Formats: sequence, structure tokens, C-alpha cells
Amino acid sequence: MGSRVIVDGVSTTPGINNWGERVTVSGAACAEVWVVECDVSIAASYAYRGHAPIEVHGRGGTSFDAPIQFANEKYHPDALVYFTDGFAGPVRVKPRMPVMWIICKGGAKPGTDYYEQLSGLKARM
Repeated sequence: MGSRVIVDGVSTTPGINNWGERVTVSGAACAEVWVVECDVSIAASYAYRGHAPIEVHGRGGTSFDAPIQFANEKYHPDALVYFTDGFAGPVRVKPRMPVMWIICKGGAKPGTDYYEQLSGLKARM
């Protein structure tokens, strides 16, 4: 069995704080984890090494498309774990891997258009 690859899409909107502790959960299963910081575009991407960065780039609006396209075309992960508040326009890029959406406290709620547009697994913090 080869190493598993996971891309963590991390929305840099103000609702996502202390995300490094949360990324550790997805990296705990001995998978290679690649972090993609994004708002309306990718602000930074790097291999996760067990600790949060000193500075997070971005903090603008949110579009889910750039990290999904990055995963589809450049990284080809086994899964995409996306930390977000869920407040963004519709996803226009079809992911080629399973996606798990981690919705922060105060984020989009079940039954709302924002929440329901996210295909794949969803978890609320």
C-alpha cells in the first residue's frame, strides 16, 4: 500500500481560527498532508509538518474552486478535507476525489443553500 495523500483546503476567512490543531486530526493517520490556504484564490500551499504556520495568508472572501482545481490538476490526492465556514458561491469545479467539508462553529447550517450545495461528507465543529 502506497502512502495516502490528503489535501487540506483551509479557508482563511476570519471564522477559521486555530486550524493547525484541526489539520493534525487529518494528518494523524500517517498520510501525507498538503495544506492549501485560500480565500478567493490560493494564497499559499505547503506540506504540513505537524504545526500551524506563524502567518496565514489571505483573509478575504471565499471561493471553493481554486483548491479543488489544484487538487484535481496538480496534486491528485486520495481525499480533500476542506476547513471552511461554508459561506461561498456554488462549487463550479467538480472534484475528482472524495471531499469532506469541515464547517466551523458559526458557519453554514444544515438546510441552508450554502450548506446543501456542498457535495460530499460534512461535519460541523
